[in-house]
Amino acid sequence: MKTLFVLIALFAFDQIAFARVGETRKEIETRYGKHVQHIPESPSEMECWVYQKDDLKIKVFFDKSARSTSEIYIAPEKLSPDTVKALLEANKGASDWIGGETQSSVYNGETTSWAFYTTKDRSREARWYAKKGAEGEKLVVSLQNSTQTVSGF
Repeated sequence: MKTLFVLIALFAFDQIAFARVGETRKEIETRYGKHVQHIPESPSEMECWVYQKDDLKIKVFFDKSARSTSEIYIAPEKLSPDTVKALLEANKGASDWIGGETQSSVYNGETTSWAFYTTKDRSREARWYAKKGAEGEKLVVSLQNSTQTVSGF
């Protein structure tokens, strides 16, 4: 019984807590509250609005129609596997994710790990980075046609 309650609670949290690529600014602000920063004219003439939800910093890129095309979830330390899974689930759209094999490289003595995901219908992609930087670990989720929007992040 307790397990069933936990599963239901996790499902409800997943459906409420994380915005989805393709949502409007109003829908995203309903989930995260008022933005903490606005970066006009970000890459590709997109607008970037930054939100804070618990310990996650979320950078959301909006196209000219004010719909989210890319979202970057940044954790100050480490994104737990459960958080990555919940974020991917919230952003998968109508198709399941494939891929996700972790790879690593070492440059100047610093290890960077990453995983690449794409949906089966190829409409979305996600990239997870585990390089410790100024901002922490990142999960970047994009609509497939807007990947270049976040390539520098």
